[in-house]
Formats: sequence, structure tokens, C-alpha cells
Amino acid sequence: MGMWISFLDYCFEKGLLRGYSRVLDIGPQNLYFATPSAVMRLISQLGSKGDERILAEAADRLSYFSTPRSGERTAFIAELFDLTTVSYLGYDVCPAPDTEIFDLNVQRLPADKMNYFDVVLNFGTTEHLLNQLNVFELMHHAVKVGGAILHQIPSVGWVDHGYFNYNALLIDDLVKANDYEVLDRFYTVAGESKFASKGLDIRDPATPNLMHSAKGPDFVPNFNLNYFVRKTVDAPFYVGLEIETTHSPLSEEIALAYGDRRRVAAGDLVRRHVMEPNSTGIENWMAAQ
Repeated sequence: MGMWISFLDYCFEKGLLRGYSRVLDIGPQNLYFATPSAVMRLISQLGSKGDERILAEAADRLSYFSTPRSGERTAFIAELFDLTTVSYLGYDVCPAPDTEIFDLNVQRLPADKMNYFDVVLNFGTTEHLLNQLNVFELMHHAVKVGGAILHQIPSVGWVDHGYFNYNALLIDDLVKANDYEVLDRFYTVAGESKFASKGLDIRDPATPNLMHSAKGPDFVPNFNLNYFVRKTVDAPFYVGLEIETTHSPLSEEIALAYGDRRRVAAGDLVRRHVMEPNSTGIENWMAAQ
């Protein structure tokens, strides 16, 4: 997980990140490819802490460690923010600077962090989590109204990386369900993954019983989806109902539960079902509305 310093510049230029911002990092990000001058410029823009000589030394150090090298540590964005007025918190299962040990699969957002952060960063973290509902709901509740959630997530390619590659339709539907404002949406190149050269068994669908009956490229290009949204209303976290690819009409029961906007506060539904294990789930949830 990592963030090029160019994305921090982008956040400042777009007004998403400024002095005294509160930042929640879903998985602490490494800082990549920062020159001393770029570090000093961001420190100045975000409000510096410390004298010029100490900051210059820190900028040189961060710049050096922002280039990944075998056997050496890589800088974290937390180390840069520590030199500014920005307040930073990371959530992760692994120790890192300014990071709280936090299991994003199962832990709930603390009450004092609800609607608290100006920016929530998800730069290459959620694909490593099985419980997508919990982490996307957590991000929604963590950011305040007017704040931004910034996703950079694997989309095309990325063979054998994490649990998930994302279709933009997921965030499209979250935008509709939660009344997010779309700030930007684009793809970035992210190297390539070995494919046929890994010795994978690629088969022709006409002959699925024949091993290696088809050929694939030795490598496939990787692309990240960058999808940046702003929270506009203080409301529960809703999920949409993906029915664009269904092959039969939606049942009346499910249509009623999701309503005209085809959305439901699914986190509440799941937790109610857990608390009432003998219930059929959705019927009891509907009755309580």
C-alpha cells in the first residue's frame, strides 16, 4: 500500500487536503517518489511544525526513504504529516507510525470518530479484506459531511493480488445510494502481472476438459481505479442492489425491502440478523421499519 507524493499534491490543489485537516488512513500508506523540494512545498502548504533546518533535514530523509529499496524501510505519509498541522490516524493490523492496531474486517468505528475526518484514504487496502461491508460502512461513517473519501483500488489485471479487483459499478452504486458527490474518476497504470508465463492452465470454453487448450498473454497490464467522492448528507450507510446483470425479474419481497431507490442500510440488516439468529432476517427488518 502506498501513495505517490503527486497524489498529495493533487489533494491540496483540489482543496481536499489543507492545514489542520483530519486524515484517516485505511491501512497506513507508504510515501513514494518524493523529492526534497516536493516535501518542503507540501510542508509549507499544510503548515509547518519546526524550524527550517530541521524540516529540510527531514525532507531529505523522507525523500531518500520514499524510493523503495530491497532491505531498507520505506517512508510513510504519516512521517510527512507529522511535520505539518495535519492530524493523521492509520487503522491497520500491522504496526506503523501513528497507526492504531485495528481489524477492519470486524471492528466498529469508535463513537468519537463518527463524522470526524476531513479525508479518508483507501489507497490499496480494501482489496485485502474479506468483509467489504464493514470497511466501506466504516469509511462512510468516519468522514464528516463535506469531507472526501479517496479510493485507489485495483481494477484491471492484478493477478494474485489481494482478494478483490473492483468494477467501477460498485462505487457508482455507492454514489447513488449514499448521495455522494463525485469529485473525480479515472484510471492509472500500475505495471503488469505475469499471466500465461506463470504456467496457468488456460482452457478453451469449448473444450473445458482439455488442459492448456487455449493461450493467453504472458503478461497483463494492471490498472488502478481512482474514484474520489464527497459525503453530502449525514445518513446511514446504504448499499445498492446490483440488478443490471440479472436475468429474471426482482422478487416483490426484495423490491419492497430496497424501496424505490433500490437501497438498504445493509449493515443494520446484518447486525439485526446476528442478534436474532432464529429470524429470517429481511422480514423482521422490514417489519421494524
